[in-house]
Amino acid sequence: MMTTFPSLGLGTRELTGQQCIAAVQSALSLWYTHIDTAKVYGNETEVGQGIQRSNITREKIWITTKVWMAEYGRVKESCEESLQKLQTDYIDLLLLHRPTSLEEHEQALDSLMKLQEQGKIRQFGVSNFTLAQLQHAWEYTNGKLFTQQIEYHLALRQEAMKQFADSHHFVLTAYSPLGHGHLLKEARLLPLAEKHQASVAQICIAWLLHQGAIVIPKASTEARLAENFAAQQLKLDEKDLQMIATLPNNHRYFNPPFAPQWDD
Repeated sequence: MMTTFPSLGLGTRELTGQQCIAAVQSALSLWYTHIDTAKVYGNETEVGQGIQRSNITREKIWITTKVWMAEYGRVKESCEESLQKLQTDYIDLLLLHRPTSLEEHEQALDSLMKLQEQGKIRQFGVSNFTLAQLQHAWEYTNGKLFTQQIEYHLALRQEAMKQFADSHHFVLTAYSPLGHGHLLKEARLLPLAEKHQASVAQICIAWLLHQGAIVIPKASTEARLAENFAAQQLKLDEKDLQMIATLPNNHRYFNPPFAPQWDD
């Protein structure tokens, strides 16, 4: 079992087929150790194949996957299917992918706690929950949640969520850390990138790492994977943070019809 959690990982949303396999292999060859996938992404099989082809021992890799909301009544079965596709005996982190109802959350969380007791999963958490839903899940599990995975980036700074996470000593995971690519076009970040001789993407990732978040940018090319990985060496100073704090803070790019009423 991995003793140190990797704070930077590869997000595989929208990666399919050979592209997904190659991205996972490339990431692992570049010393990534965290791969994030989900049942609904339809690529768990390819993620498993990429891991197998890397020839890296299972204990050195952290695998996160998710149970889709239509399967909260069959979490155990969904987990078994994911284990088979990923070609592994255990999942490091299993998340409830989207909120539904408190009753279904409780049923699913009961199943997650049982799977943890059985050694099928190491940790569990939730994703895309509102603050009230997160608080309920935290209290229902007696503080056993490992993470809440949410859209989190410079233009959606999730301050209330971070305050809750910090006060309860668990971590947030940031998906879409580049704001679905929109932040790469943010002209106000260019002076920071020039100052640090870095890319705008690296500035975005470094800011999230500074917040103590787990960051899972999607990438499919080796060059982009290497660029993202190098962001771990970038240290933002107080002036950088003050400038970032002046940016707009209300841009949510993932808001499907079945999403909850967001806190912000």
